[in-house]
Amino acid sequence: MNLADNKSNEVSAVLLNNYLGLLSSLTLEYQMQLSQRLSYNISRSEKKSKISTEKLVNQFYGAWLSDKSAKDMLDEIKADRRK
Repeated sequence: MNLADNKSNEVSAVLLNNYLGLLSSLTLEYQMQLSQRLSYNISRSEKKSKISTEKLVNQFYGAWLSDKSAKDMLDEIKADRRK
């Protein structure tokens, strides 16, 4: 971990503690609602990330079109390296 990461983690910890201080004044009911909303938001973000990764993979899967065989392409690459 580098210095920038340490500084970022320290700032995040301070922010988290400040938020917790503010939130502790909420009623238990509002704290529960906030917890549910945060959990929902996190799970939705994870699903979006997974879907985006799958879309990206599917978008480029098989994108290379050529009539040459893999062996022919490798032979061509090796020949170009020798020049």
